[in-house]
Amino acid sequence: EQHDVVVVGGGPAGLALTAALSQSDALTQTHSITLVEGGSLDQTRGWSPRENEYSNRVSSITAENKHWLIQTGIWKHLDEARTRPLSELQVWDGLSNARIEFHGGDDWDAAFAAAMRPRRANMSTMVENLNLQRAALRRIDECARDRPGNKRIELLDGNRVEAIERVEGGWPVLNLRNSKSGRTRRIRARLLIGADGANSPVKAYSNIESFGWAYDRHGVVATLAVDPLVPGQGMNTGWQRFLPEGPIAFLPVSDTHASLVWSTTPAYAALIKSLPLEVLAPLVDAAFTLPHDQLTSFLDSLIPPPEPLSGSPPAAAPLDAPALVNRLQGLLVAHSQATYDPSNPAAPLPPSVVSVQPSSVASFPLRLSHTSSYLGLPTPPPPPPPPAPSPSTDVMAPVAAADIAQDMRTVLVGDAAHTVHPLAGQGLNLGLADSRSLSTLLTRLALQGADLGAYLSLKPYPKERYLANHAVLSACDHLASLYARTDPVSVWARSTGVEVLNELGPVKDLIMRRAGSAAAADR
Repeated sequence: EQHDVVVVGGGPAGLALTAALSQSDALTQTHSITLVEGGSLDQTRGWSPRENEYSNRVSSITAENKHWLIQTGIWKHLDEARTRPLSELQVWDGLSNARIEFHGGDDWDAAFAAAMRPRRANMSTMVENLNLQRAALRRIDECARDRPGNKRIELLDGNRVEAIERVEGGWPVLNLRNSKSGRTRRIRARLLIGADGANSPVKAYSNIESFGWAYDRHGVVATLAVDPLVPGQGMNTGWQRFLPEGPIAFLPVSDTHASLVWSTTPAYAALIKSLPLEVLAPLVDAAFTLPHDQLTSFLDSLIPPPEPLSGSPPAAAPLDAPALVNRLQGLLVAHSQATYDPSNPAAPLPPSVVSVQPSSVASFPLRLSHTSSYLGLPTPPPPPPPPAPSPSTDVMAPVAAADIAQDMRTVLVGDAAHTVHPLAGQGLNLGLADSRSLSTLLTRLALQGADLGAYLSLKPYPKERYLANHAVLSACDHLASLYARTDPVSVWARSTGVEVLNELGPVKDLIMRRAGSAAAADR
């Protein structure tokens, strides 16, 4: 089967890209759009969570990406009641308590003037990934339904990519197998887009190499229920404390719930996941409050001793949840009493956690990676069989110049091209920015009548995105390395730098602008 644009991967970036392409009249009037996804999209399409339950996969969407999602018609299909604007970010050092605050600009209006307080412009918006994926699916379905005169828009979910072959002319052919029926299908793509994650089959087919490293850290995620003294108090603020093992972040998703992302060692991550939920709730409070040595001392006391080299391992002692809760509460009370100073108010902290949503605790390994290219590089075609000698001469016919190199007709977006430390919440934002850039380019190429899969046609995409992505990956990697250091000189240097930066409003505005904050962009 002949298809024009084929997107492999039904994650947020792949679905958003497909939706953006589907709503482009310039593109869909002349080209078919196909999405291939190994799993079923029925569960995503029918996602209907309970009112007070939230997914543990949540992303902070920048104002730039939100604007694009509005333009493409995706945002209107979101359940906005399940999104949360963030107008402030509190970040501090877990060893020195040096703190930096980011916030939106003061935006006065009549509704807030009566209360004599400014409304904060939003820095970003917290959105559950499933909410975004469902919205993109609804937009794709809407485009397919309302634009019958255009070429087909097709979703091939439940079809796993078993192999990708290269045929005459360099066009990629996907061998698909349906997970339910077992039937196979072969489709040929004018342009093959890999939005299929870090282990991308499209990347492997394209012979694109990746560089990077594992952090020897895991990210623990969970959904937290909080009980603020004032409903919603502190729930438009993101909170992040940098510990030597990794940062812990509290990201509100409603007046009463927040998402936890705790980067730490594999041993601590395994321990945290094994704890009873009633222990994990005060432990999160402790991780934002206690001195680092007290926190690690508590965690270390719960890690079982290593197994002996021979013989049966000792039986792990069962955890006494009530005793652990009392112990944590005692540590928190003692710390509060020891640091109380009526003349020097304590720095703000996130609202206290009252419970952890069942089945929401999970973890994933952290890794930095970046491909050497976002495009499959032109390569020589398979050598043809040697022709028979000419009757009049033994000289073989020359190879045509057009046969020397063929375009690979592949391009990567999102995690297929790069993965980043989650400390800045930029993973999905980079993927959406990739999708935004590529969809804009493909629309322009369609208007020009260009070949969408040609290498030269696609070169503006990596020119726009590669260095921008690499700058974010590098910044996050350097921050993770900087805050992992515990020597006094490093702690003093970074703390002094943070305290100075906190007083430099224009510099903080520049940082927010680079991160896509509406507050900075509007100034």
